[in-house]
Amino acid sequence: MTNKEKILEISKKNNGIVLTKQVTEAKIPRAVLINMVNEKILFPVQRGIYVMDEGYTDPFIMLVKSEKQMIIWDFNSNYMLILRESLN
Repeated sequence: MTNKEKILEISKKNNGIVLTKQVTEAKIPRAVLINMVNEKILFPVQRGIYVMDEGYTDPFIMLVKSEKQMIIWDFNSNYMLILRESLN
């Protein structure tokens, strides 16, 4: 399996989202991510977060993925708490 295929597999398991952290943990060179962006397979959303064309880019999910710790407050707190637990 090539590095590109490994990143596509990570993306499939993660609803079309790929984190630089996941690529690094899989010991895949980050240059592969850049090549996939240049080939328009992945699109950068935020620092360290890439999404495929069919990926899910809900702002709440992007916030949860990008923050290590967060305080959840307001009527959305249950939604965010459940979302954070399901994505980790």
